Amino acid sequence: TTKAVPNHWKEVPTQLLTSGDDRIIKFWDVSLSMGTTSPIAGGLDTLTPFSSSTPNAILPMEQIGSQVPGLVKPLLSLHTDHHGNVFHITPIPSDKGKIISCAADGFVRLADVEIHALSSSSSSFPNRRSTSHTPTSIIISPEYDDTSGSSSLSPLLRPGMCFSHVLLNSHVGLVCSERGLRKFDVRLPPREQQRWSCLMTGEGGRRNGGGGGEVQTCKACAVWKGGGNGGEGEENLESSYVFAGGSSADVALYDLRMSSSSSSPSRIVQRYRPQHLNGSNNSSVSVSGIDVSKDQRELLVSYENDQIFTFPIFPKSSSPAGPTLEELSTYSNLYHSNGAASDSNENDDDDNDDSRKSNMILPELAAYGGHLNRYTFLKMAKYAGPNDEYICTGSDSGHAWIYERSTGAVVFLLKADNSTCNGVVPHPSLP
Repeated sequence: TTKAVPNHWKEVPTQLLTSGDDRIIKFWDVSLSMGTTSPIAGGLDTLTPFSSSTPNAILPMEQIGSQVPGLVKPLLSLHTDHHGNVFHITPIPSDKGKIISCAADGFVRLADVEIHALSSSSSSFPNRRSTSHTPTSIIISPEYDDTSGSSSLSPLLRPGMCFSHVLLNSHVGLVCSERGLRKFDVRLPPREQQRWSCLMTGEGGRRNGGGGGEVQTCKACAVWKGGGNGGEGEENLESSYVFAGGSSADVALYDLRMSSSSSSPSRIVQRYRPQHLNGSNNSSVSVSGIDVSKDQRELLVSYENDQIFTFPIFPKSSSPAGPTLEELSTYSNLYHSNGAASDSNENDDDDNDDSRKSNMILPELAAYGGHLNRYTFLKMAKYAGPNDEYICTGSDSGHAWIYERSTGAVVFLLKADNSTCNGVVPHPSLP
């Protein structure tokens, strides 16, 4: 299974990065295939996936070579040194050539493309596509998953998988894993990385290292830049708020400023859940992808074993730009005061308790379905278009689905893979 992301370095808007079960990051040049089809026969397993309908087309001699229209050109294959399937890769926007990867082996790694290119430049075939194998540096290692700071990885224990990650600024990011949501800094060695999860394990707020609670799995997250905190674009990535979801139907907005140690949990500002997934109806449902609209007013969530839903982030905000920091503090205080009252009243029956908690959870705006999301657990969904006019996702059938956001109609269905299509990612700058 392959995951693809566009290259976020401004100088190379026509490069594509892919990763998959082979634990290799591959670089491709798609400039010749954008808006064109190839005159030679091809298919999904060839370098000319955008092929002509005429299989026996005759090429002029001057077109034979590396400039064939519709060609997807391989540039570099980079070994990640992961020992499990690579789930997510992210180019660092402000640091050209640096790529963060995370995988099923529980590691988060940093690769430098320029170092890999230099190490392979001494090849006897300089014009040949290279497969470079220079060790990558480790950011997070599962052997430091406990809170003591000592090495704790036993050969008998499986390390918690790292599913995805997101950058908060040029150096600091968050990784979603079976060990929770953890901060990392690309400048620090593994021993000095944060070891506690930013997420609460339940309404009581217990977390790993804080009260003996089990760690809450985090499968997806997205940074929220509302409340006058941060702005759109890679020059201003800093934010203190993040949406996160895991092995349940709930997605919560967290205030990361409250997570300063293993004993101080992140504060929940608001929760979101589809109405039909209340109670026992959500036992087989989990979050597989999260995205936020460009105006920071709408939340998009993809669910394993269910559909895609959008949510209003703060529908009762008095300002079109969203709530202020003061209003966010009020929302958070209200949520926790209601939750504390619910937990402290032991004489309430379960029905009243569920009703009280449901009143603190926002329901969906719209649903988008028809695709299949059962065979893999990280099938993402993304807003697309200059003004987020579309919603795109993958499917177990191998198709890429594109919906019209306003109506829910399927406007495009593309056969993207012979097996499962886990994600469809819009280009960061091209329409």
